[in-house]
Amino acid sequence: MPESDKVFAGSIPKFYDTLMVPLIFGAYAAHTCRVDRYAHWHRKTQRHRSEAYLHSIRERIADQLDRQRDRHDRLREADVRNQISCRS
Repeated sequence: MPESDKVFAGSIPKFYDTLMVPLIFGAYAAHTCRVDRYAHWHRKTQRHRSEAYLHSIRERIADQLDRQRDRHDRLREADVRNQISCRS
């Protein structure tokens, strides 16, 4: 063991590990835990929001298609009636 390591042998490393490490890194560990929990919640919430958003878009598109089909059917019926009345 080098001479410089002998200076930190004994109670100093124990003091550092038991008191200084939690003091220095405790707030960082708590913050990291909160960030991880928030990130998990945020991803889950965003997934549900995007699924609901896509569902609403699909419903709007289906409604528009239904209206267009109805309009197309009405125009076709009117055209057929017009052709029949022109022939008579």
